[in-house]
Amino acid sequence: MGDVNGRLDTILERHGLIRGAVVTDSGEVVAQGGDLAYRGGGLVSAYLGPVGDPRASFYRLDGLGLPQIHQSGESFAILDKPRPDRMVIVFGGGDRDLFDLTALARDISRSLALAFGSDEG
Repeated sequence: MGDVNGRLDTILERHGLIRGAVVTDSGEVVAQGGDLAYRGGGLVSAYLGPVGDPRASFYRLDGLGLPQIHQSGESFAILDKPRPDRMVIVFGGGDRDLFDLTALARDISRSLALAFGSDEG
């Protein structure tokens, strides 16, 4: 799988994000990066547990346009599937409007496709 943690950390740093995770289609969290203490207004718990479930989060994206953006106050989560069996979720914060978040999500999606879109990611 290559250096999944290193690639995730690079994306977090490049886009000014706080935390991220890579999840397989079985729901296994295979990498996490950034500030693991960050809770993101409940978003981390909702998608990665203990409130939510990583596998359910993965399959909830089926049939939706990607990337998906979710906000809770000034915290946000961007979820994307750079390949069919892999979901990456990143978390950030700050006072951003929908236009800025949408542009950021598109940029992050391109970075995720490059970093995790092959069989090695």
